Amino acid sequence: MLANLLIASLLVSLATAAVDTQGTEYRVVFPRNFELSSTNCDLSISIVNPNTAEVKVSISYYKTLYDYSSQQNELLSVPAGGIATQGFPKFDAWEYMNGGFQEQFDTRIVVTTSLPVNLYANNYQKDGFGDTFLVLPYSMGGSSYAFTLPAPSALQNGVIQYAIAYIIPTRADVNVEITVGSWNEKRKIPFKVGSNVNYFAVPHVVNQKDPSFYITGDKDFMVVAAVSCLPLSDGKCDYAAFMPTPVVLPGQCRSPTPVADNHPTDLITSRKFSITPNLQSGDCNHNTVNFYNGDMSDEQNLSGEIYTAPNLFGDRFIVGSTSIPTGPIRIGGLPGTGGAFLTGLPSTTQFVTGTTYFLTRTEKATLYIITDAVASLTMRLDGKVVNFSPEILKIDGVQYHFTTAEVLSDNSPAVHKLDASPGKYVFYVTGTQRDGHAYGYYPAFNKLKSQ
Repeated sequence: MLANLLIASLLVSLATAAVDTQGTEYRVVFPRNFELSSTNCDLSISIVNPNTAEVKVSISYYKTLYDYSSQQNELLSVPAGGIATQGFPKFDAWEYMNGGFQEQFDTRIVVTTSLPVNLYANNYQKDGFGDTFLVLPYSMGGSSYAFTLPAPSALQNGVIQYAIAYIIPTRADVNVEITVGSWNEKRKIPFKVGSNVNYFAVPHVVNQKDPSFYITGDKDFMVVAAVSCLPLSDGKCDYAAFMPTPVVLPGQCRSPTPVADNHPTDLITSRKFSITPNLQSGDCNHNTVNFYNGDMSDEQNLSGEIYTAPNLFGDRFIVGSTSIPTGPIRIGGLPGTGGAFLTGLPSTTQFVTGTTYFLTRTEKATLYIITDAVASLTMRLDGKVVNFSPEILKIDGVQYHFTTAEVLSDNSPAVHKLDASPGKYVFYVTGTQRDGHAYGYYPAFNKLKSQ
């Protein structure tokens, strides 16, 4: 343990990340996949180095289930603009899951780096069933989370399926209170490596509502959320995981001053979104959120229920709020191939500028890009000009441009580069694994601010 702490302290750098989703300190878990047994799981993390210098990486985990003397420390080097991948024991995709607030053997992976990096977690079964998600660094943690997950599918091959939230302290033990529906519980969550890790799981039940999670703590922490079997329109399901971002104004239903909270998005990979009020309170439900584009608007109460965008919206719209900054979640899938993934939906205040290095998991992937007017003129993908359609959306007088771009790789996983300077942009990456199982994630965005 002491050796690991010394390694970590030597590696953590004072370098400043270009965007908030880059960091030097991480902890991550792999929520249970579709199958009850983890024997078919392939678990790994991918470290992308966006720097012009080599990065040193320290990784700590346990090699043997239930054996806290089996701590393993790995040291890696990642070349400038390159990628490194580290695999883990299959039992880290914990299979002994039960409903409610539970403890388990410590399957957290601890990662420290000498310079800021992007980190991705990969959890796949041999048939391609699984997901890749962006791991958020400690610096993106917070003390309050509110999010709604799709209800899990019914029994699949006799296996109970779950909506899951892991709670990961970042600096010290944290006392948390979690409310899901009528279930409320308080618990102290240990930070120390080698202490049990804690999760809350909601099993499938008949006529189940989509579960809304409200989690508050006395210190900052992270959340890893997943649906082990997210229902698809064809009766099948797919595993989907992501890390939600914290509530901006903890304990408040609305901002003391009006905000301009706008989340533009395409409607190609999804028409389903969840937006959850900060508190499980009737007062918060009086807040409204507006879905709109240039031709149509649809105002709804901020209730946490999953919203399906009508076809009249076409292929793009804006999720807007003037009462409080929100954290919409995309319940995504790919046109024609299916599959599912979960991502947050960044606001215009979270857009980035300059160069973003990003991961693709498959030889063919697709980017869905939104830019301001300036970035639409300067954007390059792996050095090649990116073309935009003439159609735009205007937000507070600012023009936003949309496009898609196909990314081909000789090998997978692979690293690519998107650049726009000057100008601001945001994008997400999608692809299809074997048998139509999908992945999707935003590689870079900044913290949501209270404005």
